[in-house]
Amino acid sequence: MSGVWTGRRVLFSMLSFFGVIFVVNGIFVYMATTTWTGISTEKAYEKGLRYNETLEAVQNQSRLGWKSTVAFAKPYDNLVVRFETQNGAPVSGLRITGMAVRPTHEGYDQALTFTEAQPGDYAATVRLPLQGVWRIELVAASQDGKAFRADHKLMVSP
Repeated sequence: MSGVWTGRRVLFSMLSFFGVIFVVNGIFVYMATTTWTGISTEKAYEKGLRYNETLEAVQNQSRLGWKSTVAFAKPYDNLVVRFETQNGAPVSGLRITGMAVRPTHEGYDQALTFTEAQPGDYAATVRLPLQGVWRIELVAASQDGKAFRADHKLMVSP
């Protein structure tokens, strides 16, 4: 009688099929709601409205021709940023602030305040608690009002 499909066999087959789908969907919903890291764009609407201003600022920044690099210096809790012109001359007298942002985890971001250690080199003391990639967001302003924004990726290893 194994070849005959009775009403009871059809019912159990359908209930089993949909039961598996509900269980798998439940697992997916649980994983999606418990593993969210909270990463999202804040004030996306306002940023979109000011998009033309952003484009203008990028053009002004590219006219400056400044370049920046980021690295750790000994001791390893010193983060050093170097600003140079197109010719390689150091850019001095900047006011630099920034953020160390952990792109994959919420709650580890740190504000950075830099002081000029020597012409063109600016240092901030920071201890990044997690290994991996960090995003360093910098905002530099010169005394005559010129602004420069930079984003760097920094790998923190043991």
